[in-house]
Amino acid sequence: MSAEGCAIPEEQVRRGHALCMLLMTGLSAIPFDLFNQPPTPDVKRAAANRAALARYSLDLLNETSHS
Repeated sequence: MSAEGCAIPEEQVRRGHALCMLLMTGLSAIPFDLFNQPPTPDVKRAAANRAALARYSLDLLNETSHS
């Protein structure tokens, strides 16, 4: 963005990206739709993958809060 003349500091862009990722992806990754299903291996795998995505989103948000 800076190469195109945008004057927004990189820290603000990174924080904005982290917030958008959390709101659009991280929170929706929580497997509410799987809560009423039996804990089959497929359900456990899907829940673990979604938890990893939510964790990544939260970690990224945490990393940008110190900027």
